[in-house]
Amino acid sequence: MFGKYSQLGIALTSLPLYAGPFLAGWMDASVLALPVLAALFFLGQLGAGKDKSRGQMPLVPFLIMLAGAQLIAVAVVYGAGVLVRLVAGPVGVPLWLPLACTAVGAVIFARRYRYDPREEEAMAAIEDAIDQIIRMTPPDDGDDPDRSSAR
Repeated sequence: MFGKYSQLGIALTSLPLYAGPFLAGWMDASVLALPVLAALFFLGQLGAGKDKSRGQMPLVPFLIMLAGAQLIAVAVVYGAGVLVRLVAGPVGVPLWLPLACTAVGAVIFARRYRYDPREEEAMAAIEDAIDQIIRMTPPDDGDDPDRSSAR
Protein backbone atom coordinates (compact mmCIF):
# COMPACT_ATOMS: atom_id res chain seq x y z
CA MET A 1 0.00 0.00 0.00
CA PHE A 2 2.77 2.44 0.93
CA GLY A 3 5.42 0.78 -1.23
CA LYS A 4 8.43 2.81 -2.20
CA TYR A 5 7.14 3.39 -5.72
CA SER A 6 3.41 3.00 -5.15
CA GLN A 7 1.23 5.93 -6.19
CA LEU A 8 0.12 6.51 -2.62
CA GLY A 9 3.67 6.32 -1.29
CA ILE A 10 4.94 8.79 -3.86
CA ALA A 11 2.01 11.12 -3.20
CA LEU A 12 2.53 11.08 0.57
CA THR A 13 6.23 11.78 0.10
CA SER A 14 5.70 14.52 -2.47
CA LEU A 15 2.87 16.34 -0.73
CA PRO A 16 4.91 18.06 2.01
CA LEU A 17 7.87 18.57 -0.33
CA TYR A 18 5.87 20.43 -2.96
CA ALA A 19 3.46 22.07 -0.51
CA GLY A 20 6.19 24.52 0.48
CA PRO A 21 6.72 26.17 -2.92
CA PHE A 22 2.99 26.06 -3.62
CA LEU A 23 2.16 27.79 -0.32
CA ALA A 24 4.97 30.31 -0.89
CA GLY A 25 3.46 31.30 -4.23
CA TRP A 26 -0.07 31.35 -2.83
CA MET A 27 0.89 33.53 0.14
CA ASP A 28 2.84 35.97 -2.07
CA ALA A 29 6.20 35.20 -0.49
CA SER A 30 9.20 36.99 -1.92
CA VAL A 31 10.93 35.33 -4.85
CA LEU A 32 13.92 35.17 -2.52
CA ALA A 33 12.17 32.16 -0.98
CA LEU A 34 12.74 30.25 -4.25
CA PRO A 35 16.48 29.62 -3.77
CA VAL A 36 15.90 28.62 -0.15
CA LEU A 37 13.18 26.15 -1.12
CA ALA A 38 15.32 24.87 -4.03
CA ALA A 39 18.22 24.38 -1.60
CA LEU A 40 15.95 22.24 0.60
CA PHE A 41 14.95 20.19 -2.45
CA PHE A 42 18.64 19.87 -3.39
CA LEU A 43 19.61 18.76 0.12
CA GLY A 44 16.85 16.15 0.02
CA GLN A 45 18.31 14.81 -3.23
CA LEU A 46 21.80 14.71 -1.75
CA GLY A 47 20.46 13.09 1.42
CA ALA A 48 18.95 10.36 -0.74
CA GLY A 49 22.37 9.82 -2.32
CA LYS A 50 21.38 10.85 -5.84
CA ASP A 51 24.98 11.93 -6.44
CA LYS A 52 25.98 8.26 -6.21
CA SER A 53 23.79 7.38 -9.18
CA ARG A 54 25.40 9.85 -11.57
CA GLY A 55 27.26 7.16 -13.48
CA GLN A 56 30.25 8.50 -15.44
CA MET A 57 29.20 12.15 -15.16
CA PRO A 58 31.71 14.26 -13.22
CA LEU A 59 30.48 15.39 -9.80
CA VAL A 60 30.52 19.18 -10.27
CA PRO A 61 28.50 19.25 -13.53
CA PHE A 62 26.10 16.71 -12.01
CA LEU A 63 25.56 18.88 -8.92
CA ILE A 64 25.02 21.98 -11.09
CA MET A 65 22.47 20.09 -13.20
CA LEU A 66 20.74 18.72 -10.08
CA ALA A 67 20.58 22.19 -8.48
CA GLY A 68 19.18 23.68 -11.68
CA ALA A 69 16.53 20.97 -11.90
CA GLN A 70 15.48 21.64 -8.31
CA LEU A 71 15.24 25.38 -8.97
CA ILE A 72 13.06 24.75 -12.02
CA ALA A 73 10.78 22.37 -10.10
CA VAL A 74 10.39 24.86 -7.25
CA ALA A 75 9.73 27.75 -9.67
CA VAL A 76 7.02 25.81 -11.51
CA VAL A 77 5.20 24.84 -8.30
CA TYR A 78 5.64 28.37 -6.91
CA GLY A 79 4.08 29.64 -10.15
CA ALA A 80 1.09 27.33 -9.64
CA GLY A 81 0.67 28.86 -6.19
CA VAL A 82 0.83 32.35 -7.71
CA LEU A 83 -1.94 31.40 -10.16
CA VAL A 84 -4.12 30.21 -7.28
CA ARG A 85 -3.40 33.48 -5.44
CA LEU A 86 -4.46 35.51 -8.48
CA VAL A 87 -7.73 33.59 -8.71
CA ALA A 88 -8.60 32.99 -5.05
CA GLY A 89 -6.58 35.65 -3.25
CA PRO A 90 -3.60 35.21 -0.95
CA VAL A 91 -3.61 32.77 1.93
CA GLY A 92 -2.53 34.09 5.29
CA VAL A 93 0.14 31.73 6.55
CA PRO A 94 3.48 32.53 8.15
CA LEU A 95 6.61 32.22 6.01
CA TRP A 96 8.02 29.47 8.19
CA LEU A 97 5.18 27.11 7.16
CA PRO A 98 6.26 26.64 3.50
CA LEU A 99 9.87 26.28 4.61
CA ALA A 100 8.94 23.73 7.29
CA CYS A 101 6.75 21.75 4.87
CA THR A 102 9.54 21.50 2.32
CA ALA A 103 12.15 20.67 4.96
CA VAL A 104 9.99 17.84 6.32
CA GLY A 105 9.30 16.65 2.77
CA ALA A 106 13.02 16.69 1.97
CA VAL A 107 13.80 14.57 5.03
CA ILE A 108 11.04 12.09 4.16
CA PHE A 109 12.28 11.95 0.56
CA ALA A 110 15.90 11.43 1.60
CA ARG A 111 15.00 8.59 3.96
CA ARG A 112 12.44 6.91 1.74
CA TYR A 113 14.33 7.10 -1.56
CA ARG A 114 17.88 6.54 -0.32
CA TYR A 115 20.23 5.35 -3.07
CA ASP A 116 20.50 1.57 -3.20
CA PRO A 117 23.06 0.15 -5.63
CA ARG A 118 21.04 -3.10 -5.78
CA GLU A 119 18.22 -1.19 -7.49
CA GLU A 120 20.67 0.11 -10.08
CA GLU A 121 21.92 -3.45 -10.67
CA ALA A 122 18.32 -4.65 -11.02
CA MET A 123 17.57 -1.92 -13.58
CA ALA A 124 20.69 -2.86 -15.53
CA ALA A 125 19.57 -6.50 -15.52
CA ILE A 126 16.10 -5.50 -16.76
CA GLU A 127 17.58 -3.35 -19.53
CA ASP A 128 19.87 -6.24 -20.52
CA ALA A 129 16.90 -8.62 -20.66
CA ILE A 130 14.96 -6.16 -22.84
CA ASP A 131 17.95 -5.84 -25.19
CA GLN A 132 18.16 -9.63 -25.47
CA ILE A 133 14.44 -9.89 -26.24
CA ILE A 134 14.78 -7.23 -28.93
CA ARG A 135 17.70 -9.11 -30.49
CA MET A 136 15.67 -12.36 -30.46
CA THR A 137 12.64 -10.80 -32.16
CA PRO A 138 12.80 -11.60 -35.89
CA PRO A 139 12.78 -8.57 -38.18
CA ASP A 140 9.69 -7.85 -40.24
CA ASP A 141 10.56 -9.08 -43.72
CA GLY A 142 7.27 -8.17 -45.38
CA ASP A 143 6.06 -11.79 -45.74
CA ASP A 144 3.19 -11.27 -43.30
CA PRO A 145 0.01 -11.46 -45.44
CA ASP A 146 -1.90 -9.23 -43.01
CA ARG A 147 0.70 -6.48 -43.38
CA SER A 148 1.00 -6.93 -47.16
CA SER A 149 -2.70 -6.27 -47.72
CA ALA A 150 -2.47 -3.04 -45.75
CA ARG A 151 -0.03 -1.57 -48.32
